[in-house]
Formats: sequence, structure tokens, C-alpha cells
Amino acid sequence: MFLSDGRKRDKVIFGNMKTYFMLLSNVLIFLNASAQRISYAGTFIPGDYEPRVTYWTEGRTAMGPHMFTLSIQEQSSSNCILKIRTEQGAHRWVEASCKRESSYITVSIDKVLTNNTGGILCAGVDKDLGRLTIGNYSLRVIHDTDTIKGIIEVKDEYGILTLDKGGFVSVDSFAKFTRIPGNTLWGFVLYGSKRDSSIHTDYLKLLKEQGGHSKKLPAGNYYAFNVDAKHNPVIHGNTHGWVCEEGFVFHYSKSFEELKQLTRNFIHKKGDDNVDVILTNDKGEWFSEVR
Repeated sequence: MFLSDGRKRDKVIFGNMKTYFMLLSNVLIFLNASAQRISYAGTFIPGDYEPRVTYWTEGRTAMGPHMFTLSIQEQSSSNCILKIRTEQGAHRWVEASCKRESSYITVSIDKVLTNNTGGILCAGVDKDLGRLTIGNYSLRVIHDTDTIKGIIEVKDEYGILTLDKGGFVSVDSFAKFTRIPGNTLWGFVLYGSKRDSSIHTDYLKLLKEQGGHSKKLPAGNYYAFNVDAKHNPVIHGNTHGWVCEEGFVFHYSKSFEELKQLTRNFIHKKGDDNVDVILTNDKGEWFSEVR
């Protein structure tokens, strides 16, 4: 049976499309089999309040071997944070493990993952060290077949991280970390417009009525804030478009649970949708009504 020219043409086009999709399918199967493993990491950015998920691919980049920096910050009276960063900039996620046995700490930097989507800024990972009391701690950092040794020296008001020179890791600009004194409360007041700036003053008045008082801390780099040479606190955080008054650091020795309820009542009185107060203390307790 003979086909018309139109039917012949349709058959040829269909055959070519079928061949094309078969080739494409084989290419995708090959790429999937040979591609590097893809994983994802839920990341929590300081100042953000929702974890973000994005995709990362494992392996070293064309930039060469990874170089890292380390720093330590005291998060609370019961925990210090070891911050591991890669010098190759943002869009990197570091996978690492940390093991502590008494005064001996071993950190293993296992992998560096590269962000495929470019939609998030992340340059490392934080690891819990637990409570570091006054004394010296031996540190060993391992990456691939290389090892760097160091010491964490903890004093009454501050600590210092030192590492052997050379190799894949160094101490960043915050080699000295400042310890948070007991009964320290810090935070900031968020409000919707500049005309509401008196809310900040009203909340500090509430704190003083409860026995709190403004606290001058030694200048230095703390976990959630810095204190400049004039002892003014600069609170770290992302206000997400709210108008934010200058942060505060107070001495506060009363119950944090009671303060949370007082703060909740204060927010409701001022207007739930227009006000929030972010609070943290030296014990690691945290409060935010809106977030």
C-alpha cells in the first residue's frame, strides 16, 4: 500500500522525534550515573527565623584546595560555638564533625558543598563545643590527610584561639572572644514606624521597674552583639523591614519566664501587629512573640 506525500512526511517527522527522545533519555541516564552526589541542607541564617532549603553539590572547585578560618564565640554560659568558614567566599556549606573529650577537642572538616542555585549566602558551619571553663584546651583540626594543632585558652573575661601556622586553616580576625557575664540580658524592640519610637523607651522603663539596669560590658566581639570602644552595644539581627531602635544590654537577675510574660503583655498592650521584642540571656533562653 502506498502512502501519500503528507503521510510519508508525518511518518519521517515522528520517527525523527522518537529517535531524538531516545537519545536524550540515554544522555540523561548517563549524566545521572556519572554526576556527583546531590544533597541538600536546611540552613539557618543569623537574623532569619525560617530555615531555608537549597541544593548543593559535593566536591572541590576549580579554585583549588579549600582554605578555612576558625573562630570561637560564647553563645551562653553553657555553650561555646566553633565557627568554621571557607575562604572561597559565600555559597559554600561545610560538613564537619566535632568531638570533645575533657580538654581535648578534635574537629574533622569532611566536605565542602557548593551551592548550585546561588540563592543563599553561607560560608561555613557552626559546631557546639559545650561549656568551656577557665583553663587550656588542646585543639586538633583534620581535613583530608592534613592536621593542624592549636590551643584554646579560656580566662575569666575572654578566651584566645591560636593555631600552628601554615596549612589549610588559620584563625580569623576574631581570635579573641569575649565571655558573656552572668545575668546578662540583651535584645531589641521592633516597631512598625518611626512615630512609634517611644515604644523602645517604654520597654526599657519596664525592665528597670523589674530591677534591671543598663550594663556596660568590656569592648569586644560577643556571640549576638558587639560592644564598641565607648561600650555601646551593636546587636546582630535582621529586622525584616521593621523600624528598629538601638539594641540594649541589661543586667537582669529575675526569672526569665516571668519577664517573657510581662513582655508578652507589653506587646499586646501596644498592639500585636505593630510591636515585637527580641530577648536573649546568658543562659541561652530566647523570646520573640511574633517570630
